[in-house]
Order: sequence, then structure tokens, then C-alpha cells
Amino acid sequence: MFNIYVNIISRYHATVFAIAIFTMNIFTVVCANSGLAWAGASESEHGYGNTVQYSPNGDILASGHSSTVMISDAYTHENIQTLNVDFFVESVSFSNDARYLLVGMESILPDTPATVVFELNNNQYERRMHTEDGINVNEISVSHDDSTFATVTEDGNIIEWEINNGTGSSLNINRQYSSLHSGEITCLDHSTDGVHLLSGGQDGKIILWDRENRSLVDDWDNGSPVNDCKFSNDGTKISWIGGGSLIMRNNDLTHSYYGQSQHYAVYSQSQMCSRQHH
Repeated sequence: MFNIYVNIISRYHATVFAIAIFTMNIFTVVCANSGLAWAGASESEHGYGNTVQYSPNGDILASGHSSTVMISDAYTHENIQTLNVDFFVESVSFSNDARYLLVGMESILPDTPATVVFELNNNQYERRMHTEDGINVNEISVSHDDSTFATVTEDGNIIEWEINNGTGSSLNINRQYSSLHSGEITCLDHSTDGVHLLSGGQDGKIILWDRENRSLVDDWDNGSPVNDCKFSNDGTKISWIGGGSLIMRNNDLTHSYYGQSQHYAVYSQSQMCSRQHH
């Protein structure tokens, strides 16, 4: 048998340590999200951060801070480049070869840039062209061949834009989908074979689109708002999450049910530490 003595030490309600003393051994337990070690941080002087995205090979990290995008080295955490855009940054996305960086913004004024495309040139991203349709561009999906990207328009439809072709500073429309969602579209994703586009919305609908003729292939009702939706990397599965459930279907001719995970509320780090403290 052994005696356990737990001493809870709290200073300014910020850092909590639990020291458990066992016979012949002393263990220090620290509240943390996981056992993963600290990897470092990049500091920005541009204020509020809202979105982050790794490049496909993981070498660089793009993060949105107010109306700037900070490009950082993922290993040294050094700031490589700072990009200034027109409005508050809502989303960032790389093309699959990282040649292009797309920045979605909170474009609240008419006929102003909504999504800006930057192109990599001599290891620096340079501004190219932009779209002018969209209010809060918080969802961007790049096609697998990097020729187009999809965003939601101001009237709630979906447009695929040509990533590097346009007139003047405005990008050309490649194709447009008349939305079958009755509310905000919350997620977009291209299939890896380039055949389909997936969309999910606040109305609980998941829609699988045929990209060639912009028509409905299949749809499902989640029963609660959809928070995110994705194709698997190998293209064989469709997944979405919303209302505490993660749903998976086969991405084949049947679109049959593949599985479901039910998730329940769990305590956060601060809640767990608070419970220990009290």
C-alpha cells in the first residue's frame, strides 16, 4: 500500500500543478491538452489571428492576422514574408503544389476584392488577381489539378474561379452552381479525381455535385447544421461532421453508409484543471 498526498498549487489561476508523492517515487503532473511536446511559436505584431494553413509539404505556415497574412517557416518559426490585403482575413488556402496562396476576406463593400490570389515567384508570394463576389469568404476549396478554386457568392451560390486567368485584376468564372442550400454554406471540398464537389450547410444538407454539368448527384440530410465536410485523401470516402456526429459514406456508385462516430461533450483543459483545483 502507499500513501498519496496531493498538493494543488495555483498562482493567479493560470498554471496549476498537482504533485503526487508516492513511496520511493515523486511524480509531477501538469494539466495539458496532450502529451505532445511544445514545438514553438511565431509572433505577429498585426493583431487578432483568425485562420491558419500549412503548405502541402508542411514547410511553411500561413496565418491570417487582421488584414495581413504572415508566412512562417514551419521549422524555425521565422517570419518569411508578410502580405497585406484589403480586409479582415477569413481564410487561407494553398494550391496543391503551393504555387498559389489564396486569401479569403470579409468583403463587406460591393465591387471590392473578396478572394485574393498570390503566386510564388523567387521564393516570395506576389499578388496577382482577385474575385469580387463574396462577403465572408471563410471557405475555399482548390481543385486537385490547381486550375480552379471554389468559393460561396454573396447570394449563396457556388462559383469555381480560374486560379490564374482573368481580365485586368479580376479572375474569370470557370463554372457556377445554383445553390440547393437554404442557408449559409459552411464547407466545400473537391474530390481528388476532379469529378465531384461537396458542399454542406447550416440547413443540415450535404450535397454531392457533378462538376461537369453542375448538377446534383446525391444529397443527405444530417438533421443538424453541418460544420465541415471532406473527401478522404484517397477519394474513396465522403465524411461530414455536425450535431455531435461524424458520418462516413463510400464515394462510389452506391454512396452507401460506411460508418458513424458519436461524440459527446468532454471537459476542456481549463475545466479539468478547475475541477482538480476545487
